[in-house]
Amino acid sequence: MVDPGEGDKWIGSCRLALAFVVSFGLFSMAAVRATISVAIVCMVNHTAVNELSEGHWILHNDDSVKCSSNLSFGHKSKYQEGSFIWLKETQGLILSSIFWGYVVIHLPAGIIITKYGGRIVFGITTAVSAVATLLIPIASTVSPYLVIALRFITGLCQGFALPTGVALWAAWAPPQERTKLTIVSFAGTYTLYT
Repeated sequence: MVDPGEGDKWIGSCRLALAFVVSFGLFSMAAVRATISVAIVCMVNHTAVNELSEGHWILHNDDSVKCSSNLSFGHKSKYQEGSFIWLKETQGLILSSIFWGYVVIHLPAGIIITKYGGRIVFGITTAVSAVATLLIPIASTVSPYLVIALRFITGLCQGFALPTGVALWAAWAPPQERTKLTIVSFAGTYTLYT
């Protein structure tokens, strides 16, 4: 006969606490993936980019932008423009570069997780992802290609997240609790998008 309280032993356990930690880590990674899509709107000077793409602006070697026609921009805009003149192609590369790293790393991630363990790999990759993201404001003043490189590194780190979660519960959770703990853990990934 099964003890009626047997199914509730996982509540308040260390495994459930770990599930919440993993869930918060996955939520943070999902937020990192999404935030640049919002931030880039405020970072880019869209007026200059549009003018540049229409041929009204000439980029000189000193990276300054000079107007090639007699257009007058004396009026004040009610919209705040960013300081970066990144063409649409560059913006697309910045936005997509995280997914390049994310896709490439899944198979090697499984091998690395098997060798070093899920806890260590999850901790290190989450920390590196956070540091790379924190460096983006500084990198954006240097070069958009440095931003692309940091986003690629972030994607590499985030590619470890889901395989690590699966490896953690394969090693730490008893079979009857794996589904519940996996659901709690992976809820952090999908919370941002609902």
